[in-house]
Amino acid sequence: MQIRCFGYYKNMRVKKFLLVIVMCVGYGIVSLYTAYIMLKQREENHSAPNTRVLSRDLNSVNISAKHVQIWDVGNIGSYLWQDILQGKLPNTERNRWSQSALTLQGFSFWYRQSHNLQPKHAPHFIDDCLILAIDAHDKSTQQNAKAWMDYTLGLEHLLRIGLLVMGEVTCENDWLQPYLKLEKIKFVFLMYDSPIIDNKKVFAWPLGPTPEGNQDLQEQFKSLDISAPRKYTCNFIGTIYPKTSRQNIMDLSNDKVAQKCYFAWRNRFVQTQGKQSFSYQQVISDSDLTISPTCLNSECFRTYEAIALGSIPVIEDIVLPKNCNSTDSAPYALLKKSKAPVMFIKNFEKDLPTFLDEFEALSSYQKVRKRLSLLKWYIGFKMDLQKQFISIVQERFLNPSR
Repeated sequence: MQIRCFGYYKNMRVKKFLLVIVMCVGYGIVSLYTAYIMLKQREENHSAPNTRVLSRDLNSVNISAKHVQIWDVGNIGSYLWQDILQGKLPNTERNRWSQSALTLQGFSFWYRQSHNLQPKHAPHFIDDCLILAIDAHDKSTQQNAKAWMDYTLGLEHLLRIGLLVMGEVTCENDWLQPYLKLEKIKFVFLMYDSPIIDNKKVFAWPLGPTPEGNQDLQEQFKSLDISAPRKYTCNFIGTIYPKTSRQNIMDLSNDKVAQKCYFAWRNRFVQTQGKQSFSYQQVISDSDLTISPTCLNSECFRTYEAIALGSIPVIEDIVLPKNCNSTDSAPYALLKKSKAPVMFIKNFEKDLPTFLDEFEALSSYQKVRKRLSLLKWYIGFKMDLQKQFISIVQERFLNPSR
């Protein structure tokens, strides 16, 4: 009996061993085939610079969720994707589409970013909802924006379109008016305070940090010591334009308090990227205050970069250009509405030196409290933007009557 039982268990072990081998071989074959398919798709994507076929990261997508694609064709959607929706920015390459995906509040969002691609290189897709992120801040960028608008409006299967637009710096946006009358256009999030913002179809959206430096900003924040004393009372790094408040800031460099600030001037605008961008952000993170004067428009990237790094923006509270008055609270209507703990000053020449003196007199503890208050507010501000964005997308994309 013992011999028979031993033989029985021995046969069982052999069968289990063979079963494990078969399963491993089968799994290996499936894995190899999957790897082959992925490599093949990768080769196809890299063989043509203007690829139209994009693979999907199935691990990031809820199949039952409503699919909404975000095409960032103006390089202005990274703040929405990374800071507001908390998505991961894809690796970018020139003349290619890059993509990332996330599931949020019942939606599967696909963020697709293009660099220097025209509508004829748009990816094929079968979804009926699309959010188009376009840059239209001047006449030259508006041509590309309209080309993408006309292309997407011509897609028969596309029933609902939302827009994220960097509006015209002058706040005129005349080119956008005809599109607002179209049934397919369900909503517009518009940067810069503009009279066409009605909170019915057109909603205000913050400018956010500069897209080129946003990734550097995230890395800078990781090394931020919030409670440590800061090296400078204030800073301003920027272009000086004659007969503007920026000239007044330059004159401040001789002031007793301002000597504890960091100033760097240039006579013409230069886009800061890479090491320059990181150095610029390092100065901001080393400063209690960041002076944020007007430029071509009242709103600027500097303000949001300062907030993100806990440096309180000192903002020139003047509407510029004059027709950028979406509400009586312009400029920075969104910040004022949400009671941002920043400083607004009407007259830099008269009031800025006094404010710097008063701030310098604060204790280190008081300065840290103000810094923490700013960062805490910013977290809530971004959460509120996410809720508003999801709510509008849900209402306009899922409600058949809209």
